[in-house]
Amino acid sequence: MKLYTADEIRQRLRNECRLAGSQAAWAAMAGVTAQYVADVLKGRRDAGLSIAGALGFERRVVWLKIWDKALDEPKKEA
Repeated sequence: MKLYTADEIRQRLRNECRLAGSQAAWAAMAGVTAQYVADVLKGRRDAGLSIAGALGFERRVVWLKIWDKALDEPKKEA
């Protein structure tokens, strides 16, 4: 399973808008507003489930361990 960053989702959205001909055209196809698409592309908002789903993604929560409480010190990266 590959994890995608918000920037990677944004780039995918940018590419899909280009293929659709415009942000407005992609937004209409996805059932969202053109303003919402513009806000995501400009980084003012994160892509929600409606945009992510239209791009073929689903949201999952991932927890990463960054320190070991038993040792009470940050975990060192390899």
